[in-house]
Amino acid sequence: MTEEEIRMRLDELSETLAARDVARIDYEKTRQQVIPDDIRAALAAMDAEFTMRDAAIALNIEELEKEIKHLVLAHGASVKGMHVHAVWSKPRLNWDAKGLDRYAAQHPDVLVFRSEGEASVALRKI
Repeated sequence: MTEEEIRMRLDELSETLAARDVARIDYEKTRQQVIPDDIRAALAAMDAEFTMRDAAIALNIEELEKEIKHLVLAHGASVKGMHVHAVWSKPRLNWDAKGLDRYAAQHPDVLVFRSEGEASVALRKI
């Protein structure tokens, strides 16, 4: 497939995503038209109340997660709860790839220790 054909498929994807957004907006408009004003006001009040609750719970969750991560890091091993597992991972090693490539150019025998993964693609909205 050529780059132009891929570009066309990307544009098709963009149009499909836009169509989904329009369909969701149409649904929400139609839904609001069906709901009487008094019920819409009651739902808005309920949404406001639950939004406040959700924010308080989210803050509590964030604080607990930070505390647990700190404790598990200090503990140095994974810990399982009844429903949540805090998984400790050893520190990742990073190498200076450019420096190693320069070294390998002069010492090709080290290339037997090199492996290359597969390419991947991520789709990002522009």
